[in-house]
Amino acid sequence: KVLARALSKMKDNAFRQVDITVINPKAVTMNQLFGETTTNLEWCDGILSDVVRQISKRKENMDEQEAPIAYNFLHWVVLDGPIDPNWVENMNTALDDNKILCLPNSERVPI
Repeated sequence: KVLARALSKMKDNAFRQVDITVINPKAVTMNQLFGETTTNLEWCDGILSDVVRQISKRKENMDEQEAPIAYNFLHWVVLDGPIDPNWVENMNTALDDNKILCLPNSERVPI
């Protein structure tokens, strides 16, 4: 949080507005974190997929006048808490090399 506040307060070329979302992945189940398919075969977003989708839509909705703002905007998703190999492996599987979140329902959300 200290680094985010410092980056947000800088007034030179390195200025970045930083928003932070903190999630404790051990406080929820894997389905609550990443999302799941319900018994009706409908997709239900998890906490992480919902946050990433909101960030992606926010950047997509900025028009050309706001393009410099989009460049200077950072949103950090901090997965805070004890490290568990299960959610780390699931996160590694869900994110591909092109900064795209690949959800189990075959949806791809750009980051």
